[in-house]
Formats: sequence, C-alpha cells, structure tokens
Amino acid sequence: MVKKTSTEANKQDCKGCNITKDQPRGGIIEMGKLWVANQYWGGEGFLGWLALQPREHRMQLEQLTDEEAREMGTAVRDLTGRLSKYWGKKEEWKQDRLERVYVTYFFESVFDNNPTQYHLHIHLIPRTRKMRALISKEGSINCWIIHTISKMNGFPEEYFRYAERVDELMEALRQESS
Repeated sequence: MVKKTSTEANKQDCKGCNITKDQPRGGIIEMGKLWVANQYWGGEGFLGWLALQPREHRMQLEQLTDEEAREMGTAVRDLTGRLSKYWGKKEEWKQDRLERVYVTYFFESVFDNNPTQYHLHIHLIPRTRKMRALISKEGSINCWIIHTISKMNGFPEEYFRYAERVDELMEALRQESS
C-alpha cells in the first residue's frame, strides 16, 4: 500500500477541490480554464457574495502559477462587471444600486484549532446603498463589518440566499459577459 503524502491527503479532503464535482446550490461559473466561482454559503453570506477559487489545490496566493495569477485578475474584473450588470437589470433593485464589490482574501481559519478544509478562495462581496446604511456611522463607512450585516436588523430581505434566488443569480452570471 502506498502511503499518501500530507499534501495529497489535504487535497483529497479539501472541500474547495470538490466544489466543481459537488456542484453547490446554484452551480459554478467557469472563469477561464483555471478558476471557478460559486455563491458563498458561509453563515455570514448573502445573495451575490461569491467565492472565487483556483481549480488546482492551492493554499496560499504565492503558490499560484503565473498563469493562475493573471487569470485571477481577469476573473475578479469579469465577476465584478457581471454582478454590476445583474444588479442594474433587476427591477426590484433599481432603487438599491450596487455601489461597490469588495474583493478580499481572509483565510484565517487555517490557523483555527480545527483548521479549514478549504483551499485558497477570494471573496467578492457586493455592497448596495441599503447595505451601506447598515455599515455607516456618522458619515463614515466601516467596510470591515460587511460580514455581519446579514444578521443585522434592517438587512434587506431581498438579499437573503433563498434557493430560487441563488439559482437565478448564478444562471444570470453564467450567461452575462462583463
């Protein structure tokens, strides 16, 4: 019997590696040949919060190949454009325009007592006018609390991740060109 290396074992157990096979609710968006995106399903998420990840098992940005790094930039640009176009087309959101898409890489959970089973992923977090009101105080925006807004009183109900909304969003983003 051949013993697996820790890297092989981590790759086998990686939920991120399995996302393209498991097809999360809403499916994936192919972003070039090296990246995929899906609706983020973490507890703090909301409709339109996307996770962009490389197809190959990578745990840190510095592990990306030059081609993966270039394609990541293109994918971020394209997804941001697709989200903006989608928001602009939704009749019920015409009064709540998408103002910003935050792009971030937290990945602190690898340092938790029970480390994450996910590989590198980039968060694309939409922020609308209504959402801005929830994270603003005395004229200043505290973008660092964006992850808490889906639990705040006054969070817009139309941005909860109901199954049919996620399916509609993801299909529209797959069809949209930026």
